[in-house]
Amino acid sequence: MRAKLTLSKKYSLWFSVMSLAILILVMLSVFAVLWKGADTLRYTLRDATREAFENTQQTTIHNLSEYVRLQLAPLLYQTDVEKINKLIRNLGKGMPISSFRVADAAGKVLTDGTKENRSFGMALPFSEQTLKTDSVLIEKTKEGFRATFWIGIEGSTIGYGEIIFSGEPLQKAIVQAENAVVSIWQGYTKKFLTITLIGVLGIALLTIVLSIVISRTYALPLMKLRDATTKIALGNLQYRVEVSSDDEIGELAGSFNKMVEELQKRTEELEETNEALQGEIQERTLMGKALAVEKERLAVTLHSIGDGVITTDMEGRVMLMNPVAERLTGFLWREASEKPIGDIFRIYSEETNEPTADPVSIVLKSGMGIDSPGDTTIVGKSGIRLSIAHSCAPIRDSEGAIIGTVLVCRDITERRRLEKELLKAHKLESVGILAGGIAHDFNNLLTGIMGNISLAKLYTTEESDTYEWLEEAEKATLRATDLTRQLLTFSKGGAPVKKTVSIRELIMDSCRFVLRGSNVKCEFSLSPELWSTDADQGQINQVLQNLIINADQAMLEGGAITLSAENIVVGPESGLPLKAGKYVKLRIKDEGVGISKEHLPKIFDPYFTTKEKGEGLGLATTYSIIKNHHGHISVESAMGVGTTFTLYLPASEEAASRARNTGGEVFSGKGNILVMDDDPTIQALARAMLNKLGYDAVVASNGDEAIALFRSAWESDRPFDAVLMDLTIPGGMGGKEAIKHLISINRQVKAIVSSGYSHDPIMANYQDYGFSGVAAKPYTIESLSSEIHTVLEHPAS
Repeated sequence: MRAKLTLSKKYSLWFSVMSLAILILVMLSVFAVLWKGADTLRYTLRDATREAFENTQQTTIHNLSEYVRLQLAPLLYQTDVEKINKLIRNLGKGMPISSFRVADAAGKVLTDGTKENRSFGMALPFSEQTLKTDSVLIEKTKEGFRATFWIGIEGSTIGYGEIIFSGEPLQKAIVQAENAVVSIWQGYTKKFLTITLIGVLGIALLTIVLSIVISRTYALPLMKLRDATTKIALGNLQYRVEVSSDDEIGELAGSFNKMVEELQKRTEELEETNEALQGEIQERTLMGKALAVEKERLAVTLHSIGDGVITTDMEGRVMLMNPVAERLTGFLWREASEKPIGDIFRIYSEETNEPTADPVSIVLKSGMGIDSPGDTTIVGKSGIRLSIAHSCAPIRDSEGAIIGTVLVCRDITERRRLEKELLKAHKLESVGILAGGIAHDFNNLLTGIMGNISLAKLYTTEESDTYEWLEEAEKATLRATDLTRQLLTFSKGGAPVKKTVSIRELIMDSCRFVLRGSNVKCEFSLSPELWSTDADQGQINQVLQNLIINADQAMLEGGAITLSAENIVVGPESGLPLKAGKYVKLRIKDEGVGISKEHLPKIFDPYFTTKEKGEGLGLATTYSIIKNHHGHISVESAMGVGTTFTLYLPASEEAASRARNTGGEVFSGKGNILVMDDDPTIQALARAMLNKLGYDAVVASNGDEAIALFRSAWESDRPFDAVLMDLTIPGGMGGKEAIKHLISINRQVKAIVSSGYSHDPIMANYQDYGFSGVAAKPYTIESLSSEIHTVLEHPAS
């Protein structure tokens, strides 16, 4: 562990470091100035030496060149080249001559001193100054010095001379001189550094001595004060600091002693108080532990309860919440803590949708518990509405005084939804029972009316008043037929007559038919590869028309209805009440007034309507039809925005089939037809229709008669070409049993099943029971002739 520096050492170290730093800074400054001066002097000496040597050299060269010029004049005059060369060679023994050349008066070289004399005849370059003067011109070159001069006698030019002097000897002399200067400088520097170092060491020693003296004068009293502080901090309140001076440090020591005395007094008082508090703290600690155990037990209990639990104090402020209560209210416990219960537990009446007083305030006022079975809606923090049942009771202490409340609430949203679905199912079942009871007889009556009307129309002309009256009567009968068909969709045993149909065509046809002449337009968004579906074309057409009519009536000022359809695959985790598989999803969206929240849950109920006119069966029928097709329908609506219905229908892998020929054309024919029906009116009507169409008709009142007549005709080789059989014969054998006997007689029998209960499963799947066709009551002569024609044109099934 690193040793701790005392105050004395800190003072000494600080003073020494600062003094030494200042000294070094001063010495470095002086040294820098002197060094700069000395360095400048060194370079000045070097430059002066170089200049002196160069001047001396030039003077020597000038004198030598002047001498040569005078000596060369007579030799050049005589053109004695050998003596010229000898003269220059002798001079070169004492001077650093690199080369020389001598030229005649024309400037052409006579000799360059070499054996080869390579420069002979070359033009010797001279400056204008050399040509015009008889003095020597000296120029400095890279090699050294070049001396050129004019040679003449008595003012007449006889030639020119050039001598190149090497600069190497001069450079060596200059380097030797500079080395001498550097040697002197180095000696001077060593002496200067030695003197500087001795000075620094001396001043440093003096600084250390001064720092020790200062630290002992000022640091020791502070160190004593520090030691006293340490001992007092360890609990020795009897210790006092020695006051050895009357300066600021002495005053500090006196004040410190007074503070210690006051501290000692206060400490003694605190110790007395602390002893009294220890017992109380110990008691409260035990109580706190017990309370913590109880609180933990309560928290575990609250977390394990499946209902929401909220506790409050006497002011109705939230104290505790379990996770279920957090989910129901949307508030976390840390958010709700200490807040009024009314801000967290916001409840409304399910019937009036009006705010309801919070149960906590009621219990706190009355002192009695309350219980709500489930007519309340809670609105969470995020706006989610849930149906709840709740109860609230007071919390009392050991003396019976109310200290708070406990509120318990349970989410019954799913239970209420199931109750509503069950109630809706009961309503539909009631209507279905009623419909199933009257459908057969009512359709028999309608068959007699509609059949006779259609038959009568054949005996009148379209221009007559009678024909017009019959038309109106037929329209009224058709409306009655539609009403009966709607009632039959609620029948439990009823089943749609399914075949593979194109949803795309149904949507387009229904929209065009309903909105003809309306100020509402249709917008389509249909998947190009839309699947077909197995459905009763008439019923699905009825569903689409009901929904489009409602949308049209909701937009009195016009607008657009958007019809979209797409293929979807419903998985097990979809949340929809559908089996997993492929479905066609349809959406019908309008821009109308919307449906209010209080009406929205009731719109699929039978006989519920908000219109002045109407039976209240349209949407109930729609709901029942979709359910019978194993599909699903839902609705979303907002006031002033519009309503959207969403339908799901099971998809079919087969291509859509074409509808049977049910137009207004009457098909005539020939052959024997057996009619089995218990109603004399229907018997007479069927015979009249068949005779009008060209057939011979034989009637039977029940299955036994029909079997006997069929066997007799078969055995006499006059078999019936077709059989029209009523499905239900009260008190006798109906078509379901009779067809089996007919098949045993003739496997190729062509039988058409007929019934006023058109939603019987046999009507939907007639081929599975041995029939070749179906004629739902009430029928007209057109529809009956079309069905008989179709059956006779195709082989028996």
